[in-house]
Amino acid sequence: MDPAAPVFSDALTNVFSAAKHDSLVHKLSLYIEKPMNGQLFQEFNIEKLQLVEAEKKKIRQEYERKQKQVEVPKKIEYSMQLNASRIKVLQAQDDLVSAMREAASKDLLNVSHHKFQHHHNYEGLMKYLIVQGLLRLKEPSVLLRCRKEDVNIVHSVLDAAKAEYAEKTHVHEPKIIVDSIHLPPGPSHNDPHALSCSGGVVLASRDGKIVFENNTWPHHYLLLMADELRMGIWTWNGRNVLQKNEPHLKQLGFFNYSFFF
Repeated sequence: MDPAAPVFSDALTNVFSAAKHDSLVHKLSLYIEKPMNGQLFQEFNIEKLQLVEAEKKKIRQEYERKQKQVEVPKKIEYSMQLNASRIKVLQAQDDLVSAMREAASKDLLNVSHHKFQHHHNYEGLMKYLIVQGLLRLKEPSVLLRCRKEDVNIVHSVLDAAKAEYAEKTHVHEPKIIVDSIHLPPGPSHNDPHALSCSGGVVLASRDGKIVFENNTWPHHYLLLMADELRMGIWTWNGRNVLQKNEPHLKQLGFFNYSFFF
């Protein structure tokens, strides 16, 4: 027997054993790596999706920020235009009210000026104002104050006013004393800033505790300041504007402007 045969046999056995061991190790490594690779792949996909969503979120936020930057100037411009339009509307409304006020003041002055043809209208107005004042006071005896130039007109309509009041309230005619102290005179072109009164009367109880100013200026002022009328006078057509708003006047309790026309 060849002495080298056992050595060769042992070497061959070792080679086969090593090959078998390597094969087993390789198979074992594949067995272990397969689930690890699958887990790593899943983790990679999850992390990738998270990064993608984070970037998408950043892009959306950046888009929203830029969109707001574009919209803010538009909103500011719209607000400025809206405010400018409102100012124009208010200015036009104030101009219209001022024009009406000036026209009404001229009409009041003409009506209360005795040398004009409106004298008979002013008599009717004075009677109406006296009756209205009596209905407000409901006193058996009152003190009446008017302009000095209106004293004769007041005396001419006093009896008719008392009779109308008594008929409406079913009481005795009240006693009316015309005060010797008069209201300021009518407006003067020489001194437009002087204290003046366009007409009408002021009635008070005998003790002076109740006073009802029923001259034309408070009615004129309240008419122009009433919101209900300020919103309904856009179709202005000269002097007819007050006639068009006569239902509003009656509803608000103001005197009948038909006396002027």
